[in-house]
Amino acid sequence: MKVSLEQAQADIALKEGRPLEVEKLRKAVVEAGFTPTWIRFEAVGQLTTKDGNPAFKVKGTGQVIPLVADEKGAALRKATGQDGKLVSIIGLIPKGKEMAQIERFEVR
Repeated sequence: MKVSLEQAQADIALKEGRPLEVEKLRKAVVEAGFTPTWIRFEAVGQLTTKDGNPAFKVKGTGQVIPLVADEKGAALRKATGQDGKLVSIIGLIPKGKEMAQIERFEVR
């Protein structure tokens, strides 16, 4: 873990196969005396759906992260098609939300 008080951020690298536990991470930040605003993550996986909504299935964990249905999500869906291509995404999970907004993606 790398913490920068000057930049007001903490970088945490999860071991391969470990899921991103959003609520545990937010709780740890609060217990450390800080106020979490958003979580920025990078992951590799496949576009999928959950309850009829767009989602991202993280490779190696089986974790499914719900995605905001917006223009970047539509671009990702168009770029990957229906064949389950691997994708690397950088996403943001805003405070109080469980759905991730796609910041950037790259089809592998």
